[in-house]
Amino acid sequence: MIDNDNRHNNLSSNVDYSDHYKFRDYVEGKKEKGVPIDSLKSHIRKDHADRKLGVVEPALFNIIDTVYRGKIDPEALDKGASEGTRRQPKDNQGTALWGHLKENGKFISDRTGNGFFAIGGILYPLNGESFSDYLSSLFYEETGTIPGRDAINQARSMAGFEARKNELNIGVRVARNGDKIIYDPIESDGSVFEITGAGINRIVPEIPFTARFKGMQDAKIEAGTLSDLLSLLELWNFTENQKVLIAGYIGAAFIPDIPHAILVIIGPHGAGKSSLTSAIKTIVDPNVLARQSLKKDDRDIAIAALHSWVIPFDNVNSVMPQYVSDALCRLTTGEGFRTRQLYTDSDEVILSLKRIIIINAINEPNYAPDFLDRALTLSLRAIVSSRKTELQIENLITRLSPRIRGYMLKIIPSAIAMYQNTAKEYEGKLPRMADFVIWAESMCRAMGFPDGRFFAAFKEAQEQEIKDTAQNDTVIVAIEGLMSGREQWRGKMQELLNQLIVMVGEGNRKQLPTDYRKLGRKLKELEPTLRALGFEIRDVYDAEIDPKHPVKEITKIPDPKHGESDTGNPGKLGDLTKYRLGNHPESTPMKNDKDSIGELSDPLKSDVQSDTTDTPIKNRMLGVDAKNSSQEYASVETVLKALKDWNFEVMEYDNVMYSSGTWKAKLKGRLDSYTKEQQDFLNGFIVKFAGSINADFTWIHFNVRSRP
Repeated sequence: MIDNDNRHNNLSSNVDYSDHYKFRDYVEGKKEKGVPIDSLKSHIRKDHADRKLGVVEPALFNIIDTVYRGKIDPEALDKGASEGTRRQPKDNQGTALWGHLKENGKFISDRTGNGFFAIGGILYPLNGESFSDYLSSLFYEETGTIPGRDAINQARSMAGFEARKNELNIGVRVARNGDKIIYDPIESDGSVFEITGAGINRIVPEIPFTARFKGMQDAKIEAGTLSDLLSLLELWNFTENQKVLIAGYIGAAFIPDIPHAILVIIGPHGAGKSSLTSAIKTIVDPNVLARQSLKKDDRDIAIAALHSWVIPFDNVNSVMPQYVSDALCRLTTGEGFRTRQLYTDSDEVILSLKRIIIINAINEPNYAPDFLDRALTLSLRAIVSSRKTELQIENLITRLSPRIRGYMLKIIPSAIAMYQNTAKEYEGKLPRMADFVIWAESMCRAMGFPDGRFFAAFKEAQEQEIKDTAQNDTVIVAIEGLMSGREQWRGKMQELLNQLIVMVGEGNRKQLPTDYRKLGRKLKELEPTLRALGFEIRDVYDAEIDPKHPVKEITKIPDPKHGESDTGNPGKLGDLTKYRLGNHPESTPMKNDKDSIGELSDPLKSDVQSDTTDTPIKNRMLGVDAKNSSQEYASVETVLKALKDWNFEVMEYDNVMYSSGTWKAKLKGRLDSYTKEQQDFLNGFIVKFAGSINADFTWIHFNVRSRP
């Protein structure tokens, strides 16, 4: 008979209640020692209270009843328990699983810290269902029993720790391995396509380059031609330019590790926006989910980015929250953004991924300027004839996608070979998302489109988007009204806001920023758009307006399209011998040595004859009054302003010869990029200032009377 006063002395206070099998062993031990069932339950309640474990789990009392009263309750232990069956303790299950993983595979993590188990050419995400299924199947095959959740989590935890020791660049569907492009068709044997400028091979890598997630579908590859792509594009009412843009976009979508333009597809009902979105997704990155909704949660966006290469958002509202816009922009360019850890609520993760974003909407998007600066917007027209059913469209996409996919993979080697020359050809002319434009242009050339076809179509689309943005933005409309009939405006921010209110009228007052501080932030956002529209906004000091603080200056940028260059083919320099140092009998052609300042004459010496021909162009472009000889040699500020007025972008300038007042300015661009009038300007420039220009016109040297 057990003494009731000592009854609890036989009970341990270090019970692991989380492992039901260990707990059953513990209960059986207490039963053998004669501990009454009620005393045991009372102790467990007290132990939970002392250890602050909360309410006792009902399954624990079920286990006690099972042991003491002979009631068999399979649910009391865990799934898979049955009458007369004692499974292997879970700690041994976890150890067995971990031992198998170490012996048969490798552990790696991507740059965002997500762990993977690599075996048989396939990557299993450690936090994914596929990894749990793999462990369960493996354990059942070896033991005939199903492992418990705790054992799987123990093995998962150890695998995650090991994976963080080996970080690699892991892609989804596509990846880059040095100079090789990898495309994963999701084959069961783990084989992928490895593409270089020399050709394409199918390999099974020892350590996979790409991860596979739930929902990803196999991408069948068949022999195809450009006609397959063009046949598919006949489904929509495209313009010729739009066909080229879509062809280039799909081609560039097979290129990893570059920022891709956000594709924004707009149009009325019946234009085929959703079907086009699905088609691009299916061709490049087939998935059970061909389109998805854009949820206003950065964690949902992060999950989509981790599990897909192409992320298609369907029927997006034209008003997008700023934080969502920022997240999408960062996903296209690979800039990191922070969100909650995807599998817990306490930790955070920083994502640094480059993904392809596709958005379709009915209305013209009123997105942030920074978003539109990264976007390629296509405005589709309604399909009014030869309209097909949804099933017919889906069947055609399914039938042609393998051929288009095979065709794109086939021409990538040619695009790789063309890339460097394409990049060199457009050096200094590229818009934002330059890598995407170069790759899309190279892919279009590999398809057989004329050189420059994609670049011209992309530029036209961006210009149209700028015009559309200007029409829909009240601040831009007001600034255009303010600058009508004037070249420059200068004043305080509050004064500018008052002027803009006058432009739009009190009835539209609410469409402008509510105060001058918000107006300043708005102007910062609109700066790229305003510059494209021909307005430069900057902060300057003007003592007459405000002796202590900078004021805002708006200046019209001269139209660069005054004429076309007559220098022949791009990259070839014109005859530079006509650029002389002046009309002095002994003057010689300028030197062609790069960064050479040539033979410079001192403008302060009276024996140096300078050209005083009074031509309107020379006087206007140099800011010189021919009737006033004291202005013959302008200050640095005047020269730089003259260069700016003639649309030369001055990258930097410095005083290279302090004693003679010789300065040099570095210009953005080369001779072949300048118009005829700009070249005449430079011709007059060196004559007027007895300076020189290096061979490619990127450095220009000039003399001034005094330093600024």
